[in-house]
Amino acid sequence: MLFALRFLCAMAVTFTLSHTVVLAAPAKASAKAPAKATTQAPAQKLPWTLREHYTFSGGPLRLDYAKDNGEWRIKLFQEDSEQARMNPDLILKEVRFSIELADGRVLTNDMFGAAGETFLDRGPAVWEVAGEGTHYAIQFQPLEGLSVEHAVTMLKQWNFLLITLKVKNISENPISIKKIVTAEIPAGSLCGLSEQAEIGTCNMVFRGGHPVFSPEGLSSSLRIYDPVRQVIVNIALIPQGKAASGIFSTRESGQWHGRIESDFSPAKPLAPGASLEADPLWLSLGTAPALQDSQYSYLLYHFCKEGTTLDQPRAWVTVSDTAGLSRLKSEAGTAAALGITHALIPGNWESKPGSLEGGAPLYPRNINEAASALQAAGVTPGITLDALPAKSGGGHTAKSADGQLWNNPCVPEGKAAVKDRIRTLYSKGFGFFALEASAIPDDVLLAFGISRAEADTAAFSAAVEAVQGTKAAVLPAAASALPLNRDAWLAAASAAARIREGDIGIAPVGVLLNTDQTPDFETRLALQMWPGPFQFVDAPSGSAGRFVSALLARPPFRARPQDPCRTAPLIWLTRAGININPYVGEAIMQFSGASSWNVSDLECFNATGSLPVVWQDTEGKIARHDGVVIPAAAHATTLGLLNVLPEPMFCGISGEPMLGLYQAKKVQWDASKKILAGNLEGPFMKDAVAVFYLPNGMQPRSASLGGKSVRPQVSENWLLLPIDPAGNSFELHF
Repeated sequence: MLFALRFLCAMAVTFTLSHTVVLAAPAKASAKAPAKATTQAPAQKLPWTLREHYTFSGGPLRLDYAKDNGEWRIKLFQEDSEQARMNPDLILKEVRFSIELADGRVLTNDMFGAAGETFLDRGPAVWEVAGEGTHYAIQFQPLEGLSVEHAVTMLKQWNFLLITLKVKNISENPISIKKIVTAEIPAGSLCGLSEQAEIGTCNMVFRGGHPVFSPEGLSSSLRIYDPVRQVIVNIALIPQGKAASGIFSTRESGQWHGRIESDFSPAKPLAPGASLEADPLWLSLGTAPALQDSQYSYLLYHFCKEGTTLDQPRAWVTVSDTAGLSRLKSEAGTAAALGITHALIPGNWESKPGSLEGGAPLYPRNINEAASALQAAGVTPGITLDALPAKSGGGHTAKSADGQLWNNPCVPEGKAAVKDRIRTLYSKGFGFFALEASAIPDDVLLAFGISRAEADTAAFSAAVEAVQGTKAAVLPAAASALPLNRDAWLAAASAAARIREGDIGIAPVGVLLNTDQTPDFETRLALQMWPGPFQFVDAPSGSAGRFVSALLARPPFRARPQDPCRTAPLIWLTRAGININPYVGEAIMQFSGASSWNVSDLECFNATGSLPVVWQDTEGKIARHDGVVIPAAAHATTLGLLNVLPEPMFCGISGEPMLGLYQAKKVQWDASKKILAGNLEGPFMKDAVAVFYLPNGMQPRSASLGGKSVRPQVSENWLLLPIDPAGNSFELHF
């Protein structure tokens, strides 16, 4: 399990974190065993000034954590005074938790708090992903046979908190848990924000370690940003694959409210003595939004790394469920001419679930004939499938009411059966697999004693293992299709950009196209930022086909949002392959509508305190920006960035989106020979010009493109070198 806190023996701890912890009212440890309690109405809560609580600091924000019932709130820092204690400047008034049982009963944090005295234990802990920290755990008195531990963990080297909730069955009978709501934010609880505040969400869920973007689905994070009040809060889930977790949010009568929950549906049975943990809640206060996004993405990568796939397709074509192989073969041939090199058989191909035989008349009984037909059309064949239907019975299967057999992927025999199912299809010629959410019924899951999310995660694990050592990819089936709308694609790209950098397989997003539809410039840029596969139902044609061909001719931008508090960020940073190369600059793309921003808030801000040089090509003249505030963007604008070094640097291709940095390969500086060399892979625009920065006093002795000597243009600190639209290798001798 990813989230594993290992508790150390009691010892003195030195805090060296950016978060300072203040013990507002010491909680006294007790060796007395908690007494059994029964359900009772929660007592009226005391004012915070009279409640024992811890206070955690994050920039100008403070989080209060109450010992009596695990409630927490967020406020702005105020100098200590009676007025401040009685009337704090609140951002979140109260956040609660609850546990929903399979029989419909809901046990709230207030009910647990009313069950008797709570005990708070503070001690050192280690999280295998993020290192050492301190654990503040509230142990509640038992209620309805359940013992609950609610805790906040602070890590030494990270400026975020983790909130966890663990439930243990201490009764003599099984108890089934349906949901654990780690954070309930009532209507009106979010307050104290200015009119300029932004509340954004990331509509990403996770299946088997693979991110799935769905604008109509659950959110994985909630971002609150108010530049006027200096409020920067990011609340997110770290999925563990045991529950369908997410953030639900709505607005009613102008008031925002929501809940963050782990859904174990249909129910997770706890045997006597067994425990269950909700997905950890990650919470960052006060740090710059881009840094928050970076730290959260780091943790997601460690959860998703089992979903690593180096050979993820860029795009594929498929057809509707009512079409068949002949239609797909025809569309695949058209798509191949546009650069779409993969074709996907939709999920209705199987004659009977588990049989691995095609259903007439749409597909041949021997499904390898379908794979061969698509290969003949010039594409790699893929297939959509439900991984869990079984062909024959055994101790690892159960039968649903309709007579269908289903594998239990959480036991070794069932996992092996799922792997055999995938390997058989691979042997028939299929090169990638899109796994659907299984149709396995709730009664079968209950018989297996597993949640739907557990079954899904185990199915993915088996499928990924089945294709290890091959070039085949396993991905979730598409959950959404987006129109040619800039903000829709910026939201999708923002959700997936960082996690894809770790070669994590991203679920495809469908593209909704009309034959004569061509997107505007900013929408084209937004689609270029999407790092996952595109799915097309039928091959694009007409002007839409020409657009798709041009889109796929270039690699994705691999850019990172710098204003991720917006659901559709408008300020993006890109690097050459995202690798930190000191001899290559960076670029910022501002979309129209972007607010003014401070250079020091950028992810690439030099921690030593020096600001990067900001430059722009205006009508063929390179000009530096003075000051640290970049004005709002009325139209799409590309800016260059570089940290000044004593050596020359490649800054980008003037006029290219994102300065063409993602097309720079192997830029290297040879200090002994004083040579800056690299390769620029096109296509570039007709009048493409490479821009280089020269330190004061440094001049080129010679320059070459593609091995041929050329004369560059030098002006002050800038060297300009016209290049071929197809790209060139370059060498600059100093």
